[in-house]
Amino acid sequence: MDHQKSKPLPQEDIISRSPIEITFHILSFLSDAEKVTVSSICKTWEQRVKAWQESHSKQISAKYASILPNATFNWEMFKQAARTSAQRPSPTPSGMFKAGSMKADIKHAGRYVAWVERDDLYTATLSTTRLEKDGIQNASSASISGMLNLGQSKFEAHVLHVDAKDGVAIVCLWRTVIRRHEGFMRTPDYITIVAGFFGFDINEQRIIWKRDMHGNITDLNTMPEEQDPDYYFPTCHQYSQRLIFSDGMFIKATQDIATRKFELWTMDFGTGEQKCILKDMLGHSEFDFTRAPDCRHEPRGADVRSVANYRGSNYRADRFDIKPLPFTNADGKREYALVSWSYDFTSWLQSPQIIADEPDQPDGAADNGAQPGPHDTDMPDAPAGAPAGPQVPPPDLIGQAQNIFMQALLSNMEDDGEAPDVIAAAAQNMAQMMMMGQIPAFHPMMAMGGGAHMFEVDGDDDPDDPDHAHGDGEGSKPTQQTHLLIINTTTGKVVQYLALPTYMICLDEEEEKKDMDFAEIADIVCGRHPDQIRYPIGLRLDVRDLVDRYSDPTKETVLIDIVQETSIQRLVTLFPPPVLPFILPEAWSLALVYNKEASTKDDVPTFTFERGVSRLYKIIGGYHEDGPMCIDPNPIKFIINPLYEMALYNCQKPERPYQGEPGNPHNPPPDPALRARYEAEMAVVPEGADILAELLEFSEQKEYQVTAQPDPEQRLFMPWDMKVMQVSARKPIFEPKKEGGLWMRIGWKLSRSDPDGEMTEPLGLDERGMRFGGCWLW
Repeated sequence: MDHQKSKPLPQEDIISRSPIEITFHILSFLSDAEKVTVSSICKTWEQRVKAWQESHSKQISAKYASILPNATFNWEMFKQAARTSAQRPSPTPSGMFKAGSMKADIKHAGRYVAWVERDDLYTATLSTTRLEKDGIQNASSASISGMLNLGQSKFEAHVLHVDAKDGVAIVCLWRTVIRRHEGFMRTPDYITIVAGFFGFDINEQRIIWKRDMHGNITDLNTMPEEQDPDYYFPTCHQYSQRLIFSDGMFIKATQDIATRKFELWTMDFGTGEQKCILKDMLGHSEFDFTRAPDCRHEPRGADVRSVANYRGSNYRADRFDIKPLPFTNADGKREYALVSWSYDFTSWLQSPQIIADEPDQPDGAADNGAQPGPHDTDMPDAPAGAPAGPQVPPPDLIGQAQNIFMQALLSNMEDDGEAPDVIAAAAQNMAQMMMMGQIPAFHPMMAMGGGAHMFEVDGDDDPDDPDHAHGDGEGSKPTQQTHLLIINTTTGKVVQYLALPTYMICLDEEEEKKDMDFAEIADIVCGRHPDQIRYPIGLRLDVRDLVDRYSDPTKETVLIDIVQETSIQRLVTLFPPPVLPFILPEAWSLALVYNKEASTKDDVPTFTFERGVSRLYKIIGGYHEDGPMCIDPNPIKFIINPLYEMALYNCQKPERPYQGEPGNPHNPPPDPALRARYEAEMAVVPEGADILAELLEFSEQKEYQVTAQPDPEQRLFMPWDMKVMQVSARKPIFEPKKEGGLWMRIGWKLSRSDPDGEMTEPLGLDERGMRFGGCWLW
């Protein structure tokens, strides 16, 4: 018997007894999650809610574009989307746990929790698998230096993983070497040298294995020497020391940029034994451009000649993340991994050997679409471009520098009525100063045309052509390319890959006047800006749970989110770069379909991609820092979840309440809600706190939405909805309220004298809650 049919109808059942139009009107007052709840009352109510869902399918599809895997969906998918949306993190969490160190990254899996505070490893066992229900109580601690007999050796440690099955915590041990250099920048390099790993049994409270960085059995009682090892471990982003490690998989990379290879490895939780799955993840000919001479330049120490070629001590041209896929084969084994990889096409332009007026375009930058490979085999050979090798500098370096400086000055000085002889004299003086070391060395990106010169479309060389500069992005190319690679961890082969499109748009004159901020953003993103260049600093990959997409049992679907964190570099400058006005992270969401019949049918691909949504997040700060929607554009202070269109943010405490300027559209007074947050709520900031936790909400600027249509010639085999998102609300996060107490904002005091007070990093924002360094909220 149908359980729902057995339920009697309520006495006053206006849902069942009213005309469908009135029923829809009543349902409009309920949230989608509430509609799903009332549909379980009885069969009639379920039918009415289903009817509402079917009649509003277009609106629902647009609303849940980041959640639903396809524009066509069923009732079960609507229920799942509504429930997922209702799990959005709240600025008023019900529970909170704070560790003693703001650097602690709290790992939770199953009934086990582990984290590191300075020299101590903390572990806890929960009574259930729900952290939000149990909280963290009665945690045990053990001295890492004591367990390893490290004595007075300086080290740092981090919990990489907690095994939910056996309760083993995987801990990485490393040392940070600071190298200081003389010269223009005088910025030290912070070199992370991994010593090794150990496994800690949480149930038995003891170390069960120890391995060095190469997987060899060791005592792990000494720290490595200061010289650079042959390999390094990619980190989550440029400003983090957290290694990429997911379900036992990690990446090793060779240090030498000329022969660099990225290797995929796996680690056994019980023994620590390491096994190489794939010796060269970018070994296919499609990625030959990454092996061309000087395709990467990562200046360190003496290589840093000027502000123009300095991107920080931990800059890498390649960024990665990796996640296991939940699909199982006939033997019930999970054998596929998903890797996201971002390559910076502007890296090689930083090389001091490249001094041409018109550097050649790296052909690989033209890739702007999807290219699936075959299933369960090596990908076929495909045409691949490579950036040109270094060009020999001309003998007359001063003359060369003069030409480049003159070109850079023309656009700035001619508008001010400067005579050509004045421009030439200024260029000559600047060239002489450069050669004498009094100002930074010039840079090829200072050539006339800047980014447009670097990334112009082949066969379309006229920047004055209206079709070249406006409309659909013609004349532009991205400064980086992000890919997805699917790897069979059993065979060690890349079985599929996808080149993700970058948001590209050009504005006409009216649009530029209407939104000057976005006009500059569009130039930066499209590689046309003469002074600012955007490059990736981090990549984050999330694989969501399997969804019931098909009634066909031979297919399974997961939803994928990729978030690329970026930074912006000012190239033409005589001084250290000022605070940048923008931060422009980008995200992609799509559905990955696994076809189980691929193992028995040759004409069926193992994987297909569907429903692509690309988002460019426009976050404004810098000279707008007094505005309520303008925030500190520091990439390390954010973590974005495109599923909820929200971000976790560490904001600086406002020095004064924001008042705005009446009549100024760029600096308006705040609405009442914002005024309350910036004024009244200042009374409940923790004493001494100068960093406060906030939630940012994003909304779409629909006037800048574009759709990339399938175009096989451009290797774009699926449509992509490309959106521009802007900050629409900032919500302070409060500590769980105590009975009779006030709402207290969550904040931290950062002290330069306290090594653990330098940073609390946003680490996670999902249905499990919010995680900062040293703090978990649910």
